[in-house]
Amino acid sequence: MFEIIWLFLLYNCEMLLFKKRAEKHDVLFYSKAGCPLCDEAREVLHGLEEKFSFDIREIDITGDSALFERYRNIIPVVIIDGKYTFGARVSEDDIISCLEGLDQGPGRSH
Repeated sequence: MFEIIWLFLLYNCEMLLFKKRAEKHDVLFYSKAGCPLCDEAREVLHGLEEKFSFDIREIDITGDSALFERYRNIIPVVIIDGKYTFGARVSEDDIISCLEGLDQGPGRSH
């Protein structure tokens, strides 16, 4: 009986870990052409993309006047899982800290 319970618990833990790894973060990246800070942020994001399992959606703010007015002085802007996260200077350490916090589960704070 103990073996059956143990296998059940082990199976459920493995399924939870697999599900957690399979879930991808949504990273929205506002940028524009000719922006050196945007180029740096893009490199950082692409360098971390596989390690943290996220998809990047890059949007050029010059294609939308409302986005341009909203973000033109603070690009690049990175929004992770729907929450404004970073503007202007985007550091690898800050993104790592944020993603690690999000990966900690429901009790996370960021």
